[in-house]
Amino acid sequence: MSKLVDFDIDKAQNGAKVVTRSGLKVKILYFLGLYSEILQVVALVKDICGKEEYYEFGIFGNCLSKEDTDLDLFIEEDD
Repeated sequence: MSKLVDFDIDKAQNGAKVVTRSGLKVKILYFLGLYSEILQVVALVKDICGKEEYYEFGIFGNCLSKEDTDLDLFIEEDD
């Protein structure tokens, strides 16, 4: 069984499984601005029909592309 925990940029960079609040699969493409004060995550989110869309996220996993909080990022961990 797995659980969602708050998004952690370090865990994501080290290969942790990242999903949206609603459990959609996320493929991180890259981390933008790693050595500046403005860090963003650029990722593809796969919807339930299998279509992937590009989104940008803040350092805490908040979706910057839309106001939809179901797209916010979380780390999925095994119990």
